[in-house]
Amino acid sequence: MKKALLILATLALLLTGCSSVGPSQVEPKEITKMLDNNETLVVYVGYKACSACQSFKPVVTELIKNYDVKVYYVDTYESDKEDLADLLDAHLGEVEYTPTTFIFKDGILLDSKVGALGYLALKNWFVKYGVIPE
Repeated sequence: MKKALLILATLALLLTGCSSVGPSQVEPKEITKMLDNNETLVVYVGYKACSACQSFKPVVTELIKNYDVKVYYVDTYESDKEDLADLLDAHLGEVEYTPTTFIFKDGILLDSKVGALGYLALKNWFVKYGVIPE
């Protein structure tokens, strides 16, 4: 019995210590704060029911896994609408289609891409702007 409890406790510790690989879902106000603080970051905007977003997520996740890069995700349906409007007005502009991905350096928008990019296209774009090494 003690052995089973010890195994369960160890398993629980291991599982809670594991972090999932993938884009970090954040609220729009967190992105606004980071950009107002002139941070460098990558953020993509989408929503769970979007088929293009669903096909893009594994591509982003693979790049995160391979290059240990941080990518933030804002879900337009799950986010506070006022905070989302503030982010759009202050930093992103109009987002007509999802997913839309943005690269910021020191709080300044360098570039954005609309649509579900393939792995090589996303990798090359990240390399171009210094998000990941060549």
